[in-house]
Amino acid sequence: MIGSLQEYRRNARQTYQTFPIPTNPDQASRMRFVGPIREQAVSALPTITFSSGLVAMDLATFLFDYDEQITRPIILAAQQRWQHRQIYAYVDAYASRTLVVFIPEAVCVAEPFYLDRFLSSTQTVDQYDAIIVVMQADAKATIVDRCRASDSSATVRSLVCHVGQRAQLTLICHQDTQHEPMMACAYALIGEQDSSITVQSILQSTTQTDFWLDLFLQESGARATVRGVYVLSGQARMKIITQQHHTAPHTSSDIALHGCLTGQAQATYHGRIHIAQAGQHAQAEQRNNSLLISDAARALSLPSLEALAHEVHCVHASAIGSIDTQALAYLVARGIPPAQARVLLIEGFLRSSLGESTYLAPVLQELITLLKEGVSL
Repeated sequence: MIGSLQEYRRNARQTYQTFPIPTNPDQASRMRFVGPIREQAVSALPTITFSSGLVAMDLATFLFDYDEQITRPIILAAQQRWQHRQIYAYVDAYASRTLVVFIPEAVCVAEPFYLDRFLSSTQTVDQYDAIIVVMQADAKATIVDRCRASDSSATVRSLVCHVGQRAQLTLICHQDTQHEPMMACAYALIGEQDSSITVQSILQSTTQTDFWLDLFLQESGARATVRGVYVLSGQARMKIITQQHHTAPHTSSDIALHGCLTGQAQATYHGRIHIAQAGQHAQAEQRNNSLLISDAARALSLPSLEALAHEVHCVHASAIGSIDTQALAYLVARGIPPAQARVLLIEGFLRSSLGESTYLAPVLQELITLLKEGVSL
């Protein structure tokens, strides 16, 4: 059992350094990050308890102050994700500090908790490459993660959420890469019995971005819904890798992504549904649609399914195309200028994925406004 932050980091570093490099060149390239993060001498973050009952602290404080009953599942899950994907071991091994957001049992956090506001009020984002959210049974919260990568921001980061029994988590993500040569983000969402996870995200990039999303539905009744939009411009390159792991009966997951590419942007999507033999009566859906609004834009979508249980319901689909010429002609025939008609079709395409998102609506509207003004995304 890990009892200190030093031991936690040491185990993560050992896993990272011994992780086998895949023979597939494309997979191997995603594992070459920027090299070990230079260790920094930073002071420990004081524990802050908010009026809602939410507590924010360093991982070192969390491991020291909380009993094994609370920390043990977190440690076991950490070792599992280190073995599952190298980036989790990388971040946990070399992050300067790890922020833990702890929500006690049955606590309902009425106001959304903005990670970037909290971090900016203490230290810079690049000193908190790893974030862990721990929700105990029957807790309820909305977490907003907004990360704008620039010359001074983190290059590699991870966000791990442990959602306890019957707990409800809404996670709002906005990742915007503007200046970094590469940014890699990994999200691991772990659901216990009858938990509910809802994710809404917007990914923007003008450079190179890798984004991983792993759903671990480990106990009966756990469910997760993911809705996302990704927008690429210029010479941007983005790889999105999602995995839905169903290891218990009567679990459900649903991922739907819509991408919009312009300029010479390129997007690659790898989606995998895995249902273990114990995952009877699981329901899993996965969809990725890419809209190319320039002739030079490119997209590749690779969905896959592995079901070891018989009584399951699975759907996976992908579509790549340009603006529907018949729909465009329909709008133009009714007096709408062609440029405005194109914007309306793109707007409808993007909004159909996110739906009504209170937190991301301004971001989506800003992207649409750029289109209306004729500015390349």
